[in-house]
Amino acid sequence: MTINLGVCGFLSAFQEKNVVGSKVLSGEAELMKLTIEALQRTDKLTGIDTIELPSDAYHLVRNGSAPREGLKSKDFHNKLYRGRIHQFALPHCALPVTNLSVQVYGIEEYLAEDDVTRNEANAHKAEGSTHVITAVHAGHAELDPYRLAYNVSGGNQKFIPSTRLDETSCLICSVDGEETSRIPAGILAGDVLLLHKIVDLSKKATDYADRWVTIADPDEPEDDDS
Repeated sequence: MTINLGVCGFLSAFQEKNVVGSKVLSGEAELMKLTIEALQRTDKLTGIDTIELPSDAYHLVRNGSAPREGLKSKDFHNKLYRGRIHQFALPHCALPVTNLSVQVYGIEEYLAEDDVTRNEANAHKAEGSTHVITAVHAGHAELDPYRLAYNVSGGNQKFIPSTRLDETSCLICSVDGEETSRIPAGILAGDVLLLHKIVDLSKKATDYADRWVTIADPDEPEDDDS
């Protein structure tokens, strides 16, 4: 299968400026090449998957978050992001990258997401995209509470668990393809699993907010027309 990678419309990681979170500093083509090679080594050429990239790619990206401990007031800045003012750390706070992954959707799964506009969908079809990169994660996973609430309310496909009945009429619950529990079919297993996942991710999100801060490029100075 020939893999043609696209980039989702709301991902800023590949932009030259105004990036929030992990940033591709150079070598976009090299990062794409390493991602394609990693995809080809897996048997998951459809669906939604997180692809771990080798240490050879670490120099291509900036860490997306920094530990709050030790930071001073001068290390923070406010930025308008997705319609709200958020507090971020400046890029000089980034630690060396020690792990790197990209989240990749198969094109069918990506086009089924509510966030995808008709124009973007047409662009991916015209470019022949078979997969779409939706996130770049360098360093500690950026899981802020607002993003968690957005995923829950928006019905993000990766967030919603799957269930199926086995031959013993038990409901097999899985998250990201991994079996997590078996519950008698009479119980609302999907609701139970979703509740457990919300609780688990909420703990991770509040831990992130307490101990880590997302890094973002500062806003470009506005032109003074006066």
